[in-house]
Amino acid sequence: MTPHRPLLLDVTRPLALAWTGRNPTGIDRVCDAYARHYRTRAHAVVQHRGVLRVLDEPLSDAIFDLLAERARNFRWQLTRLAPRIMLTGVKAEHCSGKVYLNVGHTDFDLPGHWRWIKSSNVKAYYMLHDLIPVKHPNLTRPHAVRRHSARVTCALKNADGIIANSQATLTELAHFASRQALAMPSVVVAHLGVDHIPQKAAPPYEAGEHFVCLNTIEPRKNHLLLLRVWQKLIAAGAGNVPRLVLIGRWGLHSEKIQQMLRSDPRLNQHVTVLANCEDAQTFRLIRSASAVLVPSMAEGYGLPLAEAMALGIPVIASDLPCFREIGDAIPLLVPATDEGAWQTAITEFMRSKKEAARQRNLLQFHRPKSWNEHFGLVDRLIAGIPSSRPDATGVATLHRSNPVLRASLPVRDIPDRQAARQ
Repeated sequence: MTPHRPLLLDVTRPLALAWTGRNPTGIDRVCDAYARHYRTRAHAVVQHRGVLRVLDEPLSDAIFDLLAERARNFRWQLTRLAPRIMLTGVKAEHCSGKVYLNVGHTDFDLPGHWRWIKSSNVKAYYMLHDLIPVKHPNLTRPHAVRRHSARVTCALKNADGIIANSQATLTELAHFASRQALAMPSVVVAHLGVDHIPQKAAPPYEAGEHFVCLNTIEPRKNHLLLLRVWQKLIAAGAGNVPRLVLIGRWGLHSEKIQQMLRSDPRLNQHVTVLANCEDAQTFRLIRSASAVLVPSMAEGYGLPLAEAMALGIPVIASDLPCFREIGDAIPLLVPATDEGAWQTAITEFMRSKKEAARQRNLLQFHRPKSWNEHFGLVDRLIAGIPSSRPDATGVATLHRSNPVLRASLPVRDIPDRQAARQ
């Protein structure tokens, strides 16, 4: 293994997604951002059921190229590389001291995963996107609750560090650790970047007044509430009812939403579902929307909200801790379960335009988060460098030092050694 590649980046999740051909979710977008950023400093890692393989440099480059291109013949290209993946690999003893990064929630609840981490003597860092299955088990499947509880527990017990995407996620993690009497490892809050959005791409759609909801279509995202609100808008017959555009793939337990759309012809006239929408079309629809609606019951971050704000589009969202944190007091926040409040908010938004004007005025001064800022914080966590904002996380910001990554950082980013130990 070469010194200029001190990282081992787990790409299992993005490879699996590209194999299926499905559009990415929020976590998948994060995995893609990490692959783009770290590809020249990382060996790719793939795992199956806790069995990990570290790919050599040429094969890692081939995998990173595949993920970047997402060609139509992706399956054929990956199948062609499969024998090399199975027959070649970096031995565990050659990984000693390297930094392993897993940002896709991939299999770190499995004993085999941790056996490899310990036997290879790597420094292991994980991103936790949320604790929703732990805090809100009613919003997901029992199997997901068990697996995610195990992920969080294993990370707290064994990880060298954890990346939290928001202070809200970190707060829930700290509460979980306290309840389980577990110590917190080194942690950093690193907001997700949205500077990948093309600001001046294709022109917006001219499709009349419409609202966009961008999320996987599943119960936790609360699409049923929006459909009931639209039914009431239609029944009220108050002028032109705007179109509701639902963008997102169908998730588990979405049968009620599908049945509601099938059984109500009038609703169908005002609701469009785009289950396989490309990014360019998605951003065109958002840019021309009256507002983006985010009625989620629970979230760890909220990329649709952040992306809409980055495009200068007003947002009506659930009143969740993470939305308050990343929203800069700009979006209109409404209780997630208050259907009447949502109907009033949307009706007033259409009628008076005052709320839209308020948000658009504030959005002129909004500075979206960048991936460079995010990765700067992650690099400091891994290198054991104190945060430049000591109160950013509410937890200790002096991290265990990793000389392998410290050597790969620009000199200006490495503080005085004595200061780093204090």
